[in-house]
Amino acid sequence: MLQLFKHQLREQMRSALWQKSLVINIFLAILAVYFCLNFIAIGLFADKYILEFYPKGDVVEVFTRMLFYYFTLDLIFRFLFQPIPKLAIQPYLTLPIKKAKLLRYPILKSSFSFFNIMALLMFLPFYFKTVLSANSPGFSFIWIVTVLVLVATNNYLNFSLKKYFSKKPLLIFLFLLLIVVLLYLDYLKVLSLSDYFLYAFYFVCNSPILVVIPLAIMLLSYFGAYLMLKKNAYIEDVGVNKSRATNSFSFLDKYGEIGQLLRLEIKLIFRNKRPKSLFYTSCFFLLYGFMFYANDTWEGSFMYSLCAIFLTSNLALFHGQYMYMWDSSFFDVYLANNVSTYNYIKAKYLLLSIGCVICFVLTLPYIFFDYQIAYLHLAFVLYNVGVSTVLMLYIGTYNKSFIDLGKGQFMNYEGTGAAQFLLMLPIMGFPFVIYQFLKLIDLLDFYYLIIGAIGVLAIVFHNQLLQLVLNQFEKRKSIMAVEFRKK
Repeated sequence: MLQLFKHQLREQMRSALWQKSLVINIFLAILAVYFCLNFIAIGLFADKYILEFYPKGDVVEVFTRMLFYYFTLDLIFRFLFQPIPKLAIQPYLTLPIKKAKLLRYPILKSSFSFFNIMALLMFLPFYFKTVLSANSPGFSFIWIVTVLVLVATNNYLNFSLKKYFSKKPLLIFLFLLLIVVLLYLDYLKVLSLSDYFLYAFYFVCNSPILVVIPLAIMLLSYFGAYLMLKKNAYIEDVGVNKSRATNSFSFLDKYGEIGQLLRLEIKLIFRNKRPKSLFYTSCFFLLYGFMFYANDTWEGSFMYSLCAIFLTSNLALFHGQYMYMWDSSFFDVYLANNVSTYNYIKAKYLLLSIGCVICFVLTLPYIFFDYQIAYLHLAFVLYNVGVSTVLMLYIGTYNKSFIDLGKGQFMNYEGTGAAQFLLMLPIMGFPFVIYQFLKLIDLLDFYYLIIGAIGVLAIVFHNQLLQLVLNQFEKRKSIMAVEFRKK
């Protein structure tokens, strides 16, 4: 097993990416040190922060109750961002190595993931500074053991969630929705899950023999991950699953070349790791509205507009910022074949527009905070469909970095450049200018109406706007093709 770890370390150190991207590696190292110091600081000073908000509360008890929220959100972020090292064992499949060892390798390797290291850097300082000094050695020992066992459980459980939910977007949405509902019910004290968690946690700590319960749960999650890998260890099984999925979205073929291109765009998202993980991440950020709409401080300000722009274009914005780079590995195929350039751009426009409409529908429940949010989102979904999508297509012609679709999203800066930041300026800057102008002449009451009207006009004349994008694309496509070949 140690030889496998040594081989993987050598593979990473000898890779061309490691040797060529020295600046990126230095930046990532600085970023890693920054995160480490932040998590250590949280663990060291958590007692002071807790006493500021709960001056009469027990620090360890309050921190333990907060662990319920930590482990819940940790599981979500692991599912969205933590990659599974499943491809690293392929070169060993033809060697005389036991399959059980190869299957255990990616599970054990995941123990050194970013999430596990950050958890240790946060919990251990808090344990030595606060828990150990305020409780008996027996209670403190069981406390830290239980915490570390729950960290490991989340780590192993992530394998099973990746397997059973990754190919079923509806299940992912329902899973996230269920967690949000449970957290919201706990926040309202309708169903105090954090209190139940605290009671169970302390019950285990006060009865050391019961520590076998979280240990058993951890072992079950480990063997669940092992069995999942064992069941899907054969390449031919993966081929069968892929062949069954080839007929997905086949109804789009009846809409001609645009429908076929749109189908390819959708299949690209759900069949490749990078766009799929980005899609799931964007779904999670649909909860962003709780930060603004639940806070009356921002009501009536431009922050409401920024929130509405983001929420009603979330799916499109996350995908559109890498426009055309998604096709970088097969961009020459489009140029070499008899594919209408206008239809190629129109299919992307429709994909982004559908994403905006889906976001609008999914964020309608925010009207329970204020019914006027419905008018706000309606105005900005029209703006995003008419204006933002065209801007993504136009500014996207300046994207010229190759993207490996098979890599995960977490800590992956491939394709990130100035164009992604420049894209935000016109999309959010134009409504800001209108807002400030109407505020200056005291006509803010017409703000949503004007934004919606601009969106409607852009939708009506979308063919003319797409022609501008087409002309720009024709000028830039050769430059883009040359740059995409530089992998």
